[in-house]
Order: sequence, then structure tokens, then C-alpha cells
Amino acid sequence: MMRAIVAASLVAPACYYASAPATGEVPGGTDAQIASTEFPCEVAQVLATCWNCHTNPPKGGAPIPLTTRAELAAASSLGGTYAERALIRMRDTAKPMPPTGFPRPDAAGIDAFAAWVQSGMPMGSCEGVPGGGGVAPTVCSSGQKFPAVFDDGSPDMNPGLPCRACHLREEEDEARFFMGTVYPTLHEEDRCYSDVPTGTRVEIIDRNGVVALTLPVRPRGNFMSNSFNANVTLPFTARVVSPTGDVMQMTTPQMSGDCNGCHTEQGANGAPGRILLPSN
Repeated sequence: MMRAIVAASLVAPACYYASAPATGEVPGGTDAQIASTEFPCEVAQVLATCWNCHTNPPKGGAPIPLTTRAELAAASSLGGTYAERALIRMRDTAKPMPPTGFPRPDAAGIDAFAAWVQSGMPMGSCEGVPGGGGVAPTVCSSGQKFPAVFDDGSPDMNPGLPCRACHLREEEDEARFFMGTVYPTLHEEDRCYSDVPTGTRVEIIDRNGVVALTLPVRPRGNFMSNSFNANVTLPFTARVVSPTGDVMQMTTPQMSGDCNGCHTEQGANGAPGRILLPSN
């Protein structure tokens, strides 16, 4: 049976960034701050790792917002409060939240969040702590990069860069409708090769919920459709499926297939970062 991990959108012309319920400095710079009138600082720092998707309104397929104490105190259909469910998922090593590749709270932060939940989620305030929007450090997990050459013609060329936009500008006869790169972590560097298990695929799901296209992901991360047109009923959603059946699911309908246009090193237009390979 497939293990579904609902996470950030794979392709989005307008993606998503979430800030704290109240913010100090404007998110986006290295001095970004979290300020909260509802949560103690140690709790706000943990919740900031949730707000990329669990904002209000929710983004990236997240089913609910978790930006206020009332939202966290509401009863979950699975039992307990949403705060208690959030704590379970933070501690779940098989299906963690935030998913693998996204910024995660450390053990001390999770313990502080647990203590807050167990004490009845008392109201608190925080005048400002770092987090929730700074520039994330980038990595190249594979340790290998494609050289900065635009006319190579290789299907592995320029991983991480907006493929379709580049081809429409430089080589229109290679501008496939769906193009992108799958990575193991959220902030991989431009032109960094990925390391993807054989058999990984991207499934394009049409407006009616039918898998209309299956695109194999190359070992170095790139994937592309054969056609220059969508050839699916728009809008569409998509998911990355690993060889073992783990899934990274997108639920927000989209019109553009230039995946890396939003899923850049830091995430353009509010995207949290790269398209992620599902975790085991």
C-alpha cells in the first residue's frame, strides 16, 4: 500500500510562504523574526516549521491552518486536538511532519511543544525570535554539478533551473510542457545533480482525478514529458512516487508545468524550495 505524504506543491505559478500569526520584521531576509501574541517563543519557533503549509488559508495540500491557539485546540477527526495530532506527527519517524527535506524542529523544541500541549496550551507572547523566513543554507547533496553550458542537449542538463522557460527562449523545439527536477532535500543548489532511485516517477493527474501521464525521473533528477502541449485536462495536480510506493502529493490544481519556475533554491513566489523525493 502506498504511504502518502501530503506536502508542498510540485508545480505552482504562485506558490506559498507562511509567516507567524503576527510578524515583527517582514519575512524573507536573513534577519526575519517571529513575533506572536498567542504563543510563547519556544512554541512559536516550533510552529514556524509548520507554517509553510499550515497557514491560513492552508497551502500545499495541508488540510487545516495551525496559526492560532483556537485552531490547535480544535478537535481532530482522528481523536484528540490538532495540537496533540501535530505532536504525534512531529515524533513519527515513518511519516514525520514537516516531511523529510523541510526545516524541522529539533528534539528540544519538540519537547518544549509537548510540555506546552500537556499543560493545556497556555496563552503566551513573543516579541521576536529568529526564524520563519530567513535565507536557508544551500547544499549539493550529490557533490556533482552540471557545467554552466546551455547548448549541451543532454536530458540531464541544468538541473534545478526553469527548464521550459529556458527552452522557450533558447530552443523552442525542446520546450516540453512538463519539465522539472526532483531532489532529496529542500534547498539544493542550481545545476546540482540529484541522486534518484531507479523507478522514481512523476504522475500528472488531470482535472477529473485520473493519472493522465507518468513521467520517469532520471537518476540525476530531471523529468520531462514528450509533448510540447499539456495533453491533459487542465487544471492538473501531480505527485512524485518512489520505487517503494512512497508518495509526495500535490493537491492544489495548477496550469503551468514549468516546475522549477517556483521550486528554486529558496523557493520563488513563496514556494518552500525544491520538489522533494518522498521519504521512506
